[in-house]
Amino acid sequence: MKILYILGNFPKVSETFILNEIYQLEKRGHRIKIIAFNNPEEDIEHDELSNIAAEVHYIDSIRKKSIYKALPTTKKDVKALVSLPKTETMIKEKIKNLYRTKQMSKILDGSDYDPDILMTHFAHNNKYSVEHLSSIYSVPWVIEVHAADIFKKGRKEQGSKLLRYPQKIVTVSEYNRNYLREEFSLEKSIDIVPVSIRPEKFEPKGLKEKNKIVSVGRLVEKKGFKYGIKAFAELKEDYPELEYTIIGEGELENELKQLSEELGVREDINFMGYISDQELKKQIEEAKAFILPCVEAESGDLDAMPMVLKEAMALETPSVSTTVSAIPELIEDGKDGLLAEPKNPEVLSEKLSKLIQSKETREEMGGEARRKIVEDYDIAKNIEVIEESFRKTIT
Repeated sequence: MKILYILGNFPKVSETFILNEIYQLEKRGHRIKIIAFNNPEEDIEHDELSNIAAEVHYIDSIRKKSIYKALPTTKKDVKALVSLPKTETMIKEKIKNLYRTKQMSKILDGSDYDPDILMTHFAHNNKYSVEHLSSIYSVPWVIEVHAADIFKKGRKEQGSKLLRYPQKIVTVSEYNRNYLREEFSLEKSIDIVPVSIRPEKFEPKGLKEKNKIVSVGRLVEKKGFKYGIKAFAELKEDYPELEYTIIGEGELENELKQLSEELGVREDINFMGYISDQELKKQIEEAKAFILPCVEAESGDLDAMPMVLKEAMALETPSVSTTVSAIPELIEDGKDGLLAEPKNPEVLSEKLSKLIQSKETREEMGGEARRKIVEDYDIAKNIEVIEESFRKTIT
């Protein structure tokens, strides 16, 4: 198949699952082309990025002086304008999407690439341009929805309108599918394609365990890191030599550092920022436990099934997380990890203590965790589910 990926930002540190997906599709012989609206120019180091062969095209940025270029000048432009969904009410947003459509048409018309299907991630308003392109070229499109694009306040009305248009909707968990059906009133079929990893990339190397716990993620509210820091402060009373490494960057960095100062544990917490894949794996595998204390943010945003939990599980580092959204679909409490109610540092501390004090428990849960990832979350297996969604959409 010739699959045209239309993405908002590419490549993006927090969206390595898209790299994994494209990498595996290419390995299976599919011809991929990528059109992205923006290059975030992040300092990203991932093996998959250097291994994918897909051509990447970026559309010209939208500036006030260039908006006039979005006005219809050809039959294709008129068709796109007519196909503008009535629900896309803001004139400014309509013009931006028509501009994006014209830019994408220019890229396609200047090549010999005739896509069989259009694929995109995240139900944001800029994806109306994918509907326009689909209409112009009579090519079906598939959208995969994740977390912030459907859970944030205000997304219900916007998302339910946009999601009427794709020929196929894909999401990452049963929790998400139920949410879409109940909150978005979607009656069309929704396929579940778990965001998966390459277990062989996260093969444990038998590194010597260190007296520390680790967290990874953007330093934003929904990750719940302030509860992780509070839980760590409680643990320090019983485990004075314990250290805490937090890997990632974000808007709450200064606030979290201030909290650790107030709790008297700043010297024992290492804020590392973004690091390479190799260093990330090393930091996680060396830890006695991995903690991701996810919560629902005030905006309604929350994680669905964080990829980094799967990476920690593949490395056999036992994980402690919360019962938010689809995380209980990934972690079976007491078997391959431990779960706590969100925003409860006392219980988080108790769960972590169970792992810290018992090497046998850590090894048993770590082994079970890797088995689950290899069986259920291997991208080499689950790519077949994506392919089947594409085939059903085309036929």
